[in-house]
Amino acid sequence: MAEAKRVLDYADGFAAYMQAGTNLSERTRRTYAYELTLFARNLENPVLTDLSPQTLLQWNQMLYDAGAAANTINSKHSALKKFLDYLEEFPEDEKGGEHAGRLLRSLKRLQTPRDREPPRKPFSLNEEQVAKMLEAAGARLGRGPRDRAMVHLLWAAGLRRAELGNLLLDDLDITERLATVTGKGSKTRTVVYDELCQADLVKWLELRLYWRVRTDEQHVFVSAKGGPLSLNYISNIVQAVAQEAGLRKEVWSHLFRHSRITALLNKGMALQEVASFVGHQNVQTTMGYYHQDTTRLKDSY
Repeated sequence: MAEAKRVLDYADGFAAYMQAGTNLSERTRRTYAYELTLFARNLENPVLTDLSPQTLLQWNQMLYDAGAAANTINSKHSALKKFLDYLEEFPEDEKGGEHAGRLLRSLKRLQTPRDREPPRKPFSLNEEQVAKMLEAAGARLGRGPRDRAMVHLLWAAGLRRAELGNLLLDDLDITERLATVTGKGSKTRTVVYDELCQADLVKWLELRLYWRVRTDEQHVFVSAKGGPLSLNYISNIVQAVAQEAGLRKEVWSHLFRHSRITALLNKGMALQEVASFVGHQNVQTTMGYYHQDTTRLKDSY
């Protein structure tokens, strides 16, 4: 009698399906494969047919207890749904395919908590706080030039973390201080950055030549092993740098985008121009990122 197959026994087939059977981005394919491995290991690589709706509830609870944000849990759900879709569509055995279909229907009924995290109090970083973060990032042992260039570009160009992580060498025009980024909906736009940010980018790119980079890796910012940076990795860098800079408020990567929009509007840049700069089709969306300083408001009044 054949031994029952465990979740990780399907990993290779799932990876092949992700490459040939989906139109997802390469980053998403890698993320989903990683999330499947994480799911299996956290549950001690169970036999597929031993999984039950109760198992999924247990997994969901593990994520909640670990303090995972709603968006993070949604991402993990999406990865598992795609895995169960694969098993249902291409069952290696009929029983496994039917079981995967039942699990998929159960997973779709699981809800992620929308009120898990208390709302962050809106604020924006000022230039003094950004300067402290740049100084702290540059002082990081072994990775200072990279982390400083990352933090500086997030601030100077108001980038989303995915736009930063996906930035390729060919997307940069260092001489003209321009970068072509791909935002939501695969829409591209050109952003500009200042001369100080340009200097930090040049310093990092010079060091990058001697970094442990794979020969086929074209990402501007890479890990110590030479691979592209995950979204969580970028977030962790920002949070660590903020702590090392002595900032008492919580700082996350998207806060740079809020802060840049606020700074540009305060300096008199037209609302429509700011919206175009950050890739917003609607100026109302841009205004949602603007945090009015009451002191400045009083002075203006």
